[in-house]
Amino acid sequence: MAWATQPWQRVHIDYAEVKGQNFLLVVDSHSKWLEVLPMNTTTSTATINVLRTLFARYGLPIQLVSDNGPQFRSEEFQNFLKSNGVDHTLTPPYHPATNGLAERNVQTFKNAFAKSSGETLGHKVANVLFTLRNTPNTTTGKTPSELFLKRSPRTRLSLVKPSLQRKVEKRQDAAKQQRDRSSSVRQFDLYQPVRVRNVRGGKDRWIPGTIVKVKGPRTYIVRIPGNNRRFVHSDHLIPDDTGANAMAGKPNINSPYGCDVVPVPVNVPQTTRELGQSSNLDQPGPSTTSPVVSGSPVHTGQTPVVVAESPAPSATVTRSGRVVRPQEIVALQLLQ
Repeated sequence: MAWATQPWQRVHIDYAEVKGQNFLLVVDSHSKWLEVLPMNTTTSTATINVLRTLFARYGLPIQLVSDNGPQFRSEEFQNFLKSNGVDHTLTPPYHPATNGLAERNVQTFKNAFAKSSGETLGHKVANVLFTLRNTPNTTTGKTPSELFLKRSPRTRLSLVKPSLQRKVEKRQDAAKQQRDRSSSVRQFDLYQPVRVRNVRGGKDRWIPGTIVKVKGPRTYIVRIPGNNRRFVHSDHLIPDDTGANAMAGKPNINSPYGCDVVPVPVNVPQTTRELGQSSNLDQPGPSTTSPVVSGSPVHTGQTPVVVAESPAPSATVTRSGRVVRPQEIVALQLLQ
């Protein structure tokens, strides 16, 4: 017979007797997967009940091959297979080689059962099946479990085999430890001036910036000139200890106007216009917060403060041509 191309496509069945105990053997032609079931009787009804359980577990096969035993040729057995759509093939009389797969497994099971150790009958059968199902077959070169279950079950032999997962994890840990020893982790604080490596082209290799958000142990959000923000790894950052963000002629990235604006110096007059003092200046009391108005005194509780008026600074034209009017600067001076 041709080799079945799918698991449980064609099954071979036969009975075996070992020391007065009957066993029903069912073998899958594709994977050589073996099922052994102890039987108290070999009647057609008992055989049908066992096969019904196997069919519920693995599905209905396309073809079933058996010898000419009376339980297999009975009308009850024939009707059971016909009602389930299973094609029944009987071997010629006195020619067991036609059902050679089942006959070969009968001999293999008898030899393994005689050498098996176990306290009970079920224990011995389980040991035999576990061994046979996980032993590579000489015909397929694979274990029946690999072809039937599409995986290799875990056995005690698996404990001494090298694990791919443990091997990969071990190499990853070794690489991480080597990297940690060879390179130190650089950490930056929030709002710390830094230099960002320019990987987008340009004449400047390093761009001044400021840390505005810490994303992770080695990742940061950096604000660079133009109020732009970049997501940067610590490998592309160096501390800016030279104060490049405040150098003359460099744009102020912390400008509240959101653009590249050069600070405009504002002259604050040295003289102030003193106003009349209130009669309760010398009286201690809790300080209150009130809007600051140009030219009016501010009470702090102990020493009066006067606000000096300053001329409004002129507008500034940015490099993009936009006119920016800075906020009016109010200077506070303490009375002498």
